[in-house]
Amino acid sequence: MRLEKLSERDYAILKYLAYGPSNIASIGKKFFPLQKNECDMVRQTESAKGVFSKYLYKRMEKLQNAGLLQYKRADLHDSPIVVLQEEGAREIAIRFGFDRDSIRTSFPKRTDLMHDLMVASTIRKMVEEAEEHDLYRIEYLHSAHYAKKSLKKGGRKEEGKRFLFPDFRIRIVPHKGSAYTFDIEIDAGNLGRSMACRKVFSLTNPVLIVAPNSLRLKKLFEYLLTDMKKEPKELRPVYFALWGLFIKNGMRFSDVILFPSGERGRLPVACR
Repeated sequence: MRLEKLSERDYAILKYLAYGPSNIASIGKKFFPLQKNECDMVRQTESAKGVFSKYLYKRMEKLQNAGLLQYKRADLHDSPIVVLQEEGAREIAIRFGFDRDSIRTSFPKRTDLMHDLMVASTIRKMVEEAEEHDLYRIEYLHSAHYAKKSLKKGGRKEEGKRFLFPDFRIRIVPHKGSAYTFDIEIDAGNLGRSMACRKVFSLTNPVLIVAPNSLRLKKLFEYLLTDMKKEPKELRPVYFALWGLFIKNGMRFSDVILFPSGERGRLPVACR
């Protein structure tokens, strides 16, 4: 199937994937919702809890054949995983001015898949708040992938192996009040005690740790608290948030738990 021209929706899908991997179900829900008056066949995925048009797969196949994106099934995931291909990354760099080094064009390792999906969805939520809802402006957003690739290109590959960078660093400029720089760390069961403590205590900006559920949040909180009791440390503010609630409520409206007090509060991002 030949692809004659990219539509605005095609470009939106490619930009969506520029922030990291996603899956067919999520793309279907966002870009191919079933219209109320549509009477054709539908596809439904239990994991997405939604219905989307059958034309999703036809379009995705065309975009894949054109070398713009790629998708494949992964163990323990009902919906195929989707990432950009090189040609898709090039299109995004040209049309939207993305730094090519910030765009991944390979599938995550099996052990990193859930983590990378969580990172990408968290970034997308912040971009959505900034670009679609105009709640604040993003001055810059640098991922660990971007930082390590930049070090590698600069001939500092070995330094990159020792480099403790958050999953991504973002600077937010609210409509009123001061700008904020946050170091965002995503946990998908991948952070052990030593790494969690090393990363958080080495970061120089306020830290937001996003955990998949309350049990993991509690465990990570305990890791940091125990380590801090052994050796008191000077810390920038550290906040904990649940991933599902953050994806729903975003940066401005998510409840967070403050470390080490354990009090609940909100992130310091001013409203209009």
